Amino acid sequence: ANLIPMGREKPRRGHNLERFQQWPEKSAEDWLAGYVAVAQEPERALPYAWDLTPKYAYGLLTVIADVHLGHIACRVDKFLDLMKWLKRTSRARWFLAGDTFDLCCSSSPGNHSEQYCPVDVALDIAEAQLRPVVSQGICVFDGNHERRVWRAEDVEWSPARDLATRLDLPFFRAMGGHILHDLGGAKYKHFHHHGAGAARTDGAKLNRGESIAAIARCDLCTVGHLHFEATVEMIEREIQDDCTVADVKKHLQMCPSFHGYRGYAVDHALRPSALGVKSIELGARVKDIRSGT
Repeated sequence: ANLIPMGREKPRRGHNLERFQQWPEKSAEDWLAGYVAVAQEPERALPYAWDLTPKYAYGLLTVIADVHLGHIACRVDKFLDLMKWLKRTSRARWFLAGDTFDLCCSSSPGNHSEQYCPVDVALDIAEAQLRPVVSQGICVFDGNHERRVWRAEDVEWSPARDLATRLDLPFFRAMGGHILHDLGGAKYKHFHHHGAGAARTDGAKLNRGESIAAIARCDLCTVGHLHFEATVEMIEREIQDDCTVADVKKHLQMCPSFHGYRGYAVDHALRPSALGVKSIELGARVKDIRSGT
C-alpha cells in the first residue's frame, strides 16, 4: 500500500473533500433501503469439504496463528519448517488465524526499529511460501496487527486481505467467524476468533479463551492472539431431540505463535510465547476431535 503522509494540516478525512470523499452521494431514502438490507443480512459460515482419500481416518486441521511476519522476533525459520511439513502431509489443511503480519506503527507497543522488513516484502514472502500448499488452504482471518494501519492512519487496507486475494482464498474481514468442515463421514461446526484483550497469567489467558468459546455453540473453538497453548474439553448440557438431557462436548484449542522473545515482549516483561502450531485431528469416518501436535 502506498500511504501518503498528510500531516496535521491535511487530515485524510474532513475538509479536503475533493480528494478524500468519505461518503457517496445518495438520498436519505436510498441510505435507508441499504441500511435495512445490511441489518437483515444473516451471518454465514464458510463450508469447506476436505476431500480426503479413503485411507485416512483423521484429517489434520493446522492453525497457523500469530506469525508476525516483518517483526524482528518472528521465528521465520519455524515457519519455513512448517511449510515443508505441510508439503509432505497431504491429510493436513491449514488456515491463517490472524496476525500473520506485524505492521509496526505509532500505536505499536514497540517501535519501528523492531520492523525487520517492509510490509510489501513480508507479503511477497508469505505468498511465495504458502503458494505451494495453497490447495490445502481453507481461509485467511484478519488480526489486530493487520488492522493497525487502518486504525492509526484511517486507511481501509489489510495485508491479510491482500494475501487472501493473491492466494484466491476466502477472507474473514471480522476477526471471528464460523467454518463448517465436511470430512465425508463427519461434519464439524468450528468457531474461530483471533482473540481479544490482554492477559499475563495462564489462568487469565485460559479465562479469556473460555469466554470467547462461550460465544458460539460449536464442536470446536480455536483462539489465537495470546501466544498461549492449551487444550480444554468444555462440557455443556443440552436437550436432545427425544427430550433427554445429555452432556455435549466443545473442544477449545488456544494456539501458540511464531513470536520469539525479542523486542517489546522483553521491554514490557511479557511471558515468552509458546512457539509453533497446533494440528487438531478431526475424524473422517466418525465424529471425533483430538488435540494433535
